[in-house]
Amino acid sequence: MEILRRYGILIFVLAMALAMPFVFAAYPTRFVLQYLVRFDPNGIYSLQTIIHRTIQFLLVMVLLKLYFKQPYKELGFNFNNIRLSKRIIIWIAVLWPVVSVLVFFIALHAIDGFKESLLNLFPIGSKKIYSAVGQDALMLNAFAEEPLYRSFVILVLLKYREKEIKLFSATVSHAVIISAFIFMFAHISFSIYPFEITYVDPLQLGMTLCTGLIFGIAFEKTKSLFAPVVLHSYTNVIITLVGYLFSASLR
Repeated sequence: MEILRRYGILIFVLAMALAMPFVFAAYPTRFVLQYLVRFDPNGIYSLQTIIHRTIQFLLVMVLLKLYFKQPYKELGFNFNNIRLSKRIIIWIAVLWPVVSVLVFFIALHAIDGFKESLLNLFPIGSKKIYSAVGQDALMLNAFAEEPLYRSFVILVLLKYREKEIKLFSATVSHAVIISAFIFMFAHISFSIYPFEITYVDPLQLGMTLCTGLIFGIAFEKTKSLFAPVVLHSYTNVIITLVGYLFSASLR
């Protein structure tokens, strides 16, 4: 029975982590957007992203309150362990640009077709760069995703699985590992009905898994969303800028 309960909780967490952005936040976004699209016909300000992320954040806040019935500060909405948070942020801020450049460089020379994919994802002359950097600079993605994939997923899993493993020099819970994979799966685009996987980017999934581990470890060690939110926005901005720099160098 205990095994069945654990698998049931895992399925529940996975379902909520995928349904929240792709279903519960997506349909209200489409409804609202049909009345606002005329204000941003070219998608410069990414109204869809702003509306979607705002709705997702609000829904996750309701989910956290209904499930845990605790003050939000107990769920990561605090500035606990601020010194440790700052140290983690500084380390990642220094290392991540180097990691990103290396990953793009290796992929460009080792993966067939990556050049074409890179030019398509980061089109020079497009206004998409302003939208992509802007939404991360404003922390829209981070505020929508970190409460879901860190606060909700990790804290739920920790209640039923407290085992830990050694990852490099850090001790990491199984909950953090599982949350990173769920975070990665959430970056596979698919349609609900009929079910169809519409887009998969292996490089993005690999980097998402890596950042998911970083955000999860930061959350677990600090018991705060401060570092994960800041790092989520920062790493996204760096990946976008590095992607456009590589794209520009290929033209």
